[in-house]
Amino acid sequence: MIDLIKNEYNLDIIGMIKVNENVYKLKVADGFLALKFTESYSFAHNYYYIKTLRINCFVPVILNLQQSPLTRYQNQYFYLMPWYESDLVPMRELKLKFYFETLAWLHNHTFYNVKVSKQYYEKLCKDIYGIIQERANYYYQLLVYCEQSFDRSPRQWMLLMNYYRIENSLNCAYKYLEQFQSMVCSKEYVRVSLVYMNFKYQHIYLNYQKLISIDHMKIDMPIYDIFNMYQQTTDTLFDLDSLFQFYLNKVVLYNDERVLLAALLSITPIVELKGKNIDNVIQLSRLVYYMDSVCRLSSQLVNFEC
Repeated sequence: MIDLIKNEYNLDIIGMIKVNENVYKLKVADGFLALKFTESYSFAHNYYYIKTLRINCFVPVILNLQQSPLTRYQNQYFYLMPWYESDLVPMRELKLKFYFETLAWLHNHTFYNVKVSKQYYEKLCKDIYGIIQERANYYYQLLVYCEQSFDRSPRQWMLLMNYYRIENSLNCAYKYLEQFQSMVCSKEYVRVSLVYMNFKYQHIYLNYQKLISIDHMKIDMPIYDIFNMYQQTTDTLFDLDSLFQFYLNKVVLYNDERVLLAALLSITPIVELKGKNIDNVIQLSRLVYYMDSVCRLSSQLVNFEC
C-alpha cells in the first residue's frame, strides 16, 4: 500500500501505524497524514459538493494525482487528510456548542426544496410508526420479564419504576407523528440540505475548528442531524436545551419539521439490561434524564402538549 500511496500522491511515506480497522497514521517528510478507508459510495459527491460551496468547517481532503479524493486499493477505497492531534478540551459542552454552530451554518447554506410524490410522506410515516412499535414491543417484553422475576435486581426495579415514562414518551411520539401526518397530507415538496449524520465527540476538533469524517454525509431533511446527535448523547447529563436553542435561533424550522423532530426525539433509545447491574442502573438513569430533556425540548418545538 505504501508504494500505491507514493505513486498516486507523489508522497514518500516514512512510516505507517494502524490506528483501527479503517484508519492509518502516516509519517511523511513534513508531518503526519491520516489514511481512512470508506465504504461510502457518495463520498466523492459529498467532497465536490463541499468544495463547490466553499464549506470550510470540515477537514480538507488531499487529492491524488488524478485530482480525485478517493483512491482504490484492492476492493476498497481510501482517502488522505491531515492528521489532527486530539483536543485537550475536557468540556463536552464546548464541543456540542461548536457542533450546533456548524450544523446551523451547514444547513442554512445548503437548503433547497425537492418535489416529492404523495407516497413519500406515506412511506416516511409508516417507517417511523414501525420503529415506534418496535420500541414499544421491546420495552413491554422487558416489563413482563421484570414483573415475572421472583428475585428482582436493582436494574429490574429501576425499569419497573420508570416504565410509565418510557410508555408516555412513545405515546408522545405517536401523537406527534399523527400531527405531522395531517400537516403534510397534501404537501408536494420536502426541504432538504446537506446533513453530516456522523456525530461523535472524537470527530469534533475545537483546536482546528473542524469536523472530520464526512463518510456519512448525504442530502436529507436537516432535522435528522439533530435526531442523530440526541440519540447518541444519552450519556450526557447536562442541559442540551440551551445549546439547541442556539440552533433554533439560527435555523428557521418549518412547523411540520418541528413536529416531526419532536416525534423522532420522543422515540426512546434502547437500553439493554445485560452486564453489571450498576452499569444498567446508570444507563436507565441517563435514559430518564434524556426523556425529561426531550419533553422540555418538545415544548420549544411545538405549541401543543402530547
